Amino acid sequence: LDVPEDHLAHTSQRINYSGYKGADVTVIGAGQSALEAAAALHEQGAKVHLLTRHRVAWGDRGPSNEGRPLWDRIRMPNSVLGHGRDNWRLEHLPMPMHYLPEEKRLKYRARHLGPAGAWWPRERVEGKIPIHNGITVSDGTPVDGRVRLHLHEEGVGEREVLTDFVVAG
Repeated sequence: LDVPEDHLAHTSQRINYSGYKGADVTVIGAGQSALEAAAALHEQGAKVHLLTRHRVAWGDRGPSNEGRPLWDRIRMPNSVLGHGRDNWRLEHLPMPMHYLPEEKRLKYRARHLGPAGAWWPRERVEGKIPIHNGITVSDGTPVDGRVRLHLHEEGVGEREVLTDFVVAG
């Protein structure tokens, strides 16, 4: 994107969202950081639009271990990444993944732990912020102090949107 730094930020940067009250802000991404940024911007009074390639995948709290039979806890162990053996392995034994051939690693990554949000920002986003699915951002250019994003929307084609600020997640 050919967007000036004063109109673009990545969620990894420290952003003070209070300065965007009344601004039109476009957040790109469906992962946790993009969802948190969209929620924070909305709560600070920005007009937020969320652009995603795929529908947002929301996590859930999952069952607590309290009262779960031993077999269930073995079959679907808890981990910081969520429930399940794959998540448990990634938390406790992450290094073997680095030794897999690239093709296998990429296939695994594509089917497991793609962009997703935790359960807790869901109520701060759904029904409050427009989520536009099936969007690919092809370019962005500065126009009169704003940013023109060039988009491709699945089933619709090319279109453009004008926004004050872009947050990439």
